Amino acid sequence: MLRSRFLWKLFGLYAFLILTTVTIVASLVGRRIERDALEQTRQNLLSEALLLREVVRDREVGSGGEPLQARLRALGHDVGARFTVLAGGWDGWSPTRIQDPALMETHAQRPEILALAAQPVGTATRFSATLSEERMYLALMIEPGHPERGYVRSSLSLDAVRARRASLRGIVAVGTAIGAVIALALSFMFARQTTRPLIALTEAADKLAAGKSEIDLDIRSDDEIGRLARALSTMSRQLRWQLTTITTDRNQLTAILASMAEGLVAVDRNERIVHMNGVAGDLLGLRAEEVRGRPIWEATRIPEISERSRRPWKKHRRSSARSGCPGRAIASSICAARPCGNGMVPWPERCW
Repeated sequence: MLRSRFLWKLFGLYAFLILTTVTIVASLVGRRIERDALEQTRQNLLSEALLLREVVRDREVGSGGEPLQARLRALGHDVGARFTVLAGGWDGWSPTRIQDPALMETHAQRPEILALAAQPVGTATRFSATLSEERMYLALMIEPGHPERGYVRSSLSLDAVRARRASLRGIVAVGTAIGAVIALALSFMFARQTTRPLIALTEAADKLAAGKSEIDLDIRSDDEIGRLARALSTMSRQLRWQLTTITTDRNQLTAILASMAEGLVAVDRNERIVHMNGVAGDLLGLRAEEVRGRPIWEATRIPEISERSRRPWKKHRRSSARSGCPGRAIASSICAARPCGNGMVPWPERCW
């Protein structure tokens, strides 16, 4: 069974389809996970920026900087984000970092701040030179439509996003791998179940081709394969019956020819000996087994018989003659015959 090439071709096709489907699904799911993770990060940053804007709105950032910075540092530590408040002079605070806000570089040319000129929410994903890592930034105006009041900005490291994305991808990979293994196992079982009756049919056909009419097909399905198996079994039974009938008739004919008092030699249109009974063999000094299939002129070495054996085929009539050879004389009667039924019927009349 496992050596069947058709089995492995069928299973290979199933495996190719399964693995291709699993790869495509895993790729699509991975991309969707990445988009969803980035979108969720953006939504979290937006919520944090809105919260930060409410905290600093209606406050004098310049006068209350130190208390506000301490408050926002604690808030940023709790939510795991980095908050920055930008006053009208574009000086930035980083409440989550212990440093002098006056030492921070100007933020006027940051992409997320520049984006606020055309849209209410500015976002950017870039490498932070201050923290030496890639982060996502989201900025809002403290007072929409009044950039002079300043801006609030929240940011989050993408390392956590990547770790979460890698974890989800790992789960998807394990799930798809398990599904692929199960699908491959089921496809192999199906391929083997489909191939087994085909192998049995092939072996039965080989037996019939080799002349063995005894075949046993235990295929009970109602599909095309089952119908083919039943047809092959019926053909085997009919062939066995016909072979039995032919063998019986041949044995009977051989017995009749062997019991004749006259010698009989049957040749085909190519003048090759088809049958010779024992009497003819004794008369000609030949053995029937040795001359079967040989030309009559080569076997008998009697030109008269060889010449007259051609005439009945040409004229479809009887030809009689006497032939001689050293030590004996042979009277021959030759007529053309054709196969009919189970014996040789002469043309135009039976002759023995």
